[in-house]
Amino acid sequence: VVRFSPDGSLLAVGSRDNHIYIYQVSEDARKYSRIGRCM
Repeated sequence: VVRFSPDGSLLAVGSRDNHIYIYQVSEDARKYSRIGRCM
């Protein structure tokens, strides 16, 4: 599962290892930086 935040600045990705990874999307929308993980 992949979802963007309402303002498009964050991306949440649900993975098969039962974690949710949070990425910050850059201004040009081509680079992502992982900023967190939820268990």
